[in-house]
Amino acid sequence: MFLSVAKKILLAAFERNSKLITADFQKDFMEEKIKHSYQVLGMGNLLLKHEACFERLSKEDKDYLQAVVLLHDVGRFAEIIKKKSGEWVDHGVCGAQILEGNDLFNAPDCVLPIRHHGHLIDYLYSDEDYKRLPETMRQRVRLVSFLVRDADKLANFYLLAKNFKEIEDVFFAAYCFEEPYSQKISAEVWVDFMAHKSVRREYICNFADMALFFVAWVYDLNFKTSFEVLEKLKIMEKLIFWFSKFWAEADACLIEQKINEFIRQKTEEI
Repeated sequence: MFLSVAKKILLAAFERNSKLITADFQKDFMEEKIKHSYQVLGMGNLLLKHEACFERLSKEDKDYLQAVVLLHDVGRFAEIIKKKSGEWVDHGVCGAQILEGNDLFNAPDCVLPIRHHGHLIDYLYSDEDYKRLPETMRQRVRLVSFLVRDADKLANFYLLAKNFKEIEDVFFAAYCFEEPYSQKISAEVWVDFMAHKSVRREYICNFADMALFFVAWVYDLNFKTSFEVLEKLKIMEKLIFWFSKFWAEADACLIEQKINEFIRQKTEEI
């Protein structure tokens, strides 16, 4: 029941906002985003199937979690429209506001994971709504948040791996037009990376920062299955190889070392 309703909510948000745009590239972007929602659901299903923490779920609870994963970007379409008019909104916050008005999906274990899925996990932990919850519900919110965040990142990693030949062309163009190593990694970006945190978009100032932004996605992964997918895709090695062209040699070596150490440590812990 939950998943079927979620599909209708997602489609309604897509159609409602699609009527407000005329530019083809924006329509294409919206269509890509609804495809992305289903790709994230696919990765969520993989985690729900293979992770031990989900194996005893009731059929109804699994259906509910699938719905939450699918709805993670329900606010993205409104975000596109608002940005078109020059207004900045966060699609996670926007999505949470949409779902707060729905009796099926206004619970903390839906609203909070969606509100903060695009932020550093610290934003969730400092949210006053989260802090007011009893510990048992906070545990549930954390688990659902990890599911949503991992599924989202894995879908993005999968697309990067699948389309890597096209992405190489983008990297090559940037390499041709930008002097290698001319742009240093910004101090704030470096601090986030070295703290094993996803890089905040507002800190990105140049291509070197953007490169580290993509690589740092790995810090947001929480499940053993997620790291197994990452290993099969071999995407991290490809990204580091290409992006090293935009980092100082010493930085590139340290980045590769830190990433490999993190992956080894996480896979041993889980």
